[in-house]
Amino acid sequence: MIKPFMALRMIILAAALLASSGCGLLPFGKEWQEQGPKGPMHPEARIMKGQFIYLADAPLFRECASGVTYPVAMEGDYPALEKAYLQNRAGRPGAGLLVVIEARIEKRPRMEGGAGGSRTERFIVVDRFIEALNEEVCPANHTAAVLTETRWRIVSLMGRKVPDGQGIRPSLLLLKDEPAHRYMASVGCNRLMGSYWVDGEKIGFSPPASTRMGCPGAVARLEALLSKVLQKARTWKIEGRALKLMDQKGVRLAVFQAE
Repeated sequence: MIKPFMALRMIILAAALLASSGCGLLPFGKEWQEQGPKGPMHPEARIMKGQFIYLADAPLFRECASGVTYPVAMEGDYPALEKAYLQNRAGRPGAGLLVVIEARIEKRPRMEGGAGGSRTERFIVVDRFIEALNEEVCPANHTAAVLTETRWRIVSLMGRKVPDGQGIRPSLLLLKDEPAHRYMASVGCNRLMGSYWVDGEKIGFSPPASTRMGCPGAVARLEALLSKVLQKARTWKIEGRALKLMDQKGVRLAVFQAE
């Protein structure tokens, strides 16, 4: 029979041997999920759930929680992520795959030589691929709204309310989630079009091109406000189903509602 003090001594000795070998004691529960078999997490890494899309050597990751889309660096555990995508989306290029990864966000040189007013943009660096959920989009109850591919109804421009249904088309802002980063907007009459860029919470729009329809005076004034808002916007924020655009000083310029 092993005496109590001998049992305690054996436990201490075993722990010391594990520590000296670099293995350490394996954590359980949440700690194990965060540490995993590849060792401790990078100090800036976190567990992220989102939609992964692979398009001709231009992988993208849209985080469910924030709705922000990031380019993905092809390093770290990225090959495991790409392999899971190809296995689950064989023959379906461009389809999304819902995944869970351990990753961090780092600023890297912007693709295509610094377009969009900044020479850097934020990339996802995958430290560990955790699992593929074999779904295409984030669960509906996981996030209220996302910035791109959402039809944003214009609620107000510089404090002025924008009535809906006052023209031949609905008032809206739509940011296309594509390499060209095109946007379309209208307050009901002409269609405004251009390009945009996003870097985290920063945003910028090119001066809009417009169709040339004659519009009633009130609508024409709202169009002028919309054009001004797009050119002055510097940051964005989503609260629930509302999108807000602010200028460089943080002053709110416009409010939009997800349809």
